[in-house]
Amino acid sequence: MSAAAGRGLAELDLKLGYDSADEALRDFYVPSLARAVTYDRSVGYFRASALSVAARGLSRFIAGGGRMRLLVGAELAEEDAEAMRGATEVSTELASRLARSLATADDLERRRLEVLAWLAREGRLEVRVAIAVDRDGEPLVGEGQVPYFHEKVGVLRDAFGNGVAFQGSVNESATAWTRNFESF
Repeated sequence: MSAAAGRGLAELDLKLGYDSADEALRDFYVPSLARAVTYDRSVGYFRASALSVAARGLSRFIAGGGRMRLLVGAELAEEDAEAMRGATEVSTELASRLARSLATADDLERRRLEVLAWLAREGRLEVRVAIAVDRDGEPLVGEGQVPYFHEKVGVLRDAFGNGVAFQGSVNESATAWTRNFESF
């Protein structure tokens, strides 16, 4: 268990809500992720870039044995999809540092696709893709009237059973966490 996880989520001084006027990445996301051992996220758009902007928290999440489950909309960047399948090449040196909890925030920021692939290969990342289906369960094809999965909910839990949940407009991407006007 990492030092941050030893302090747990209950010790964070979190606000009831955040918007772009706040430093939500710095004051909510990174410290919460650093103390979590599970992260469940339902989101319309996922980009591995979210891992790079939260690298400080993610490095502690990984060191604490963290497990992540994602439910995402069907629009993924090809490089993110390959990483989630574990198809992205992971250097032996980085895999070894990740396994021994020696990876730095700098490693995670620069090598986010390798980190995502490593989590998938280690069974610490589970990804499901949500698509619209008809009454018979067949995928709907086309644009315009076809609904798109766009829910945005997150639940982080620590080793002590404490949890933090959030819901709002923020997708799981660097742009959402750092540049868009978002609230949750």
